[in-house]
Amino acid sequence: MKVILFGTGNYYRQSKAYIDMTQVICFVDNDPKKTGAMLDGKKIMTPKEADFTNCDYVLVLVMRYQSILEQLSALGVSRDKIKLYPDLDDLFEVKPCICSEGKQYDFTQWAANRPEKKVMLICHELTRNGVSVVLMHVAQVLKRMGYCPLMSALLEGELLEELQENHIDYIPQIHLFYGGRQFADFIGKMEFIIVGTIGIADVVWRIAHIEVPVVWWIHESNDKDFHDFPLLVRNNVYYYAGGKRVVECFKKHYPYLSVEKMLYYLPDNRVETKCRDAIFRIGIIGLIYPRKAQDIFVEAVKKIPAEKKNAISFEIVGKYIEPVIDMDKVLKENPEIQYIGEMSQRALNDYFAGLDLLVCPSRDDPMPVVVTQAMQYGIPCIVSDQVGQSEYIIDGKNGFVFPTENIKALKEKIIYCIDHKDILSDIGQESRKIYENYFSVEAMEENLLRIEDRVRR
Repeated sequence: MKVILFGTGNYYRQSKAYIDMTQVICFVDNDPKKTGAMLDGKKIMTPKEADFTNCDYVLVLVMRYQSILEQLSALGVSRDKIKLYPDLDDLFEVKPCICSEGKQYDFTQWAANRPEKKVMLICHELTRNGVSVVLMHVAQVLKRMGYCPLMSALLEGELLEELQENHIDYIPQIHLFYGGRQFADFIGKMEFIIVGTIGIADVVWRIAHIEVPVVWWIHESNDKDFHDFPLLVRNNVYYYAGGKRVVECFKKHYPYLSVEKMLYYLPDNRVETKCRDAIFRIGIIGLIYPRKAQDIFVEAVKKIPAEKKNAISFEIVGKYIEPVIDMDKVLKENPEIQYIGEMSQRALNDYFAGLDLLVCPSRDDPMPVVVTQAMQYGIPCIVSDQVGQSEYIIDGKNGFVFPTENIKALKEKIIYCIDHKDILSDIGQESRKIYENYFSVEAMEENLLRIEDRVRR
C-alpha cells in the first residue's frame, strides 16, 4: 500500500506513532513555509507537485478538510481514493483503548468493569478551551447523578491531567478510529452521547447512523461555522445551544430544526477573597486575538483622563495567539497597563480573588467562561452586547453592557466604575445571582434530567 499524507500539523503529530511510514510516499501541505522541507524522512510537497496517481490512498490529516477535498477533486483525485483521519483505524489497524485510573483497557474490558449507565462526551481537543472545560464539568455532574461518563477528543492536551485528578475515564486519540467498526459497536451501548461544538460535525455524521441518542451541544454564534459544518437531520440527533445568541444563529440557518437552550455548569471553586489594597484592579482575561477585542480595551484605557488612572491597574491576562495589539508598544506607552500572560486554572482562581472589575469587550463571544467565573466571585463585569451573559445583565444593577467596538461607551463605563467604587460590591453580589440561577450544579442537573426525558420519549 502506498499512501500520501496531506497535512503536517497537530493531527499528524498525534497520529504518527500509528502510521507505518514505510508505506508513506510523501507529505503534502498548503503552507509555503513547510513545503520543500523534509519531515520524518519524507519530503513535504505542494499539492501540485505531488503525483497522486502513484498512490493507493491520500490520507487527509486536517480537521477542516472540506476545502482539501475540493482541492483534491480539482486535481483529479477521486473521492474513493481519499481517506480522512478516522480512517486510520482501517488503514493501519489502530487498536483503540480506554484509560481508567492509570490503566488501559480495550472496549470490552472497560464496559465489563463499569456496570453503571454510560454517557460519552466528545470535544475537538482536550485543552483548556471553553468547550472542553465545560464538558469536563458536565462529566463531573453525570458522575454525581450515578452515570459513568467517558471523555474523548480528536486531539489531546493539558486537560488530561485534570481528567485523571477527577477520576474521569477517557479515550485517547479518538480521531484515529472513531470511524471504525469497533468504535461503532461500542458507542451503541451508551445511554446518549454529548458532542460539544459544531466544529466536529464529521463525528456526528459518522456516528449518527448508530441508533444511539446524540446530544449536539453547539456553542458557536457566527455564520461561517454554520456554513462550514452542516448539521444533520435525524430523529436521534437532539440540538442544544449554549445561549440566546447561539439559538438565534441556529434558527437563522436551520429554521426547520428544533433547538433548546442549555447553559454550561461551572464548579464553585472560589478561594478566599484577598484584602483589598489601594490599587483598584481592572482585568481583561482571554486568548489574545481579534475576537476577544483586547484592542478595544486598550484604546478605551488610553482615553481615560490621566487623573482618573491614579492607583488603577489595568491588567491583560491570556496567551498571545494573533497580533491584535502590539504588546511591547502598548506596555511602553501605557505604564498603567500590565501584561500578566497565560495562567493555569488554579492561578486564575487566586487572581479572581483579588480582582475588582472584569472587562469583556469581545466582538463575538457566545458565553465566555471567564465572565461566569467573575460572577461566581461576585466581581462586577463590563461586557459588550455580543457577549452571551449580556442577556442576563441589567445595566447598572448586576453589571454593565456597552455596544460592541464602541470605545467611547466602554471608556465611560470604566470611568463610572472608578468613580462609584462604593456601589460595586452590591453590583457584584447581584451578578453572583446570575451564576447561581443559570450556571450552578443544580441548574446543570436540571438540564441533564430534561435531556434524559427527551431522549427516552
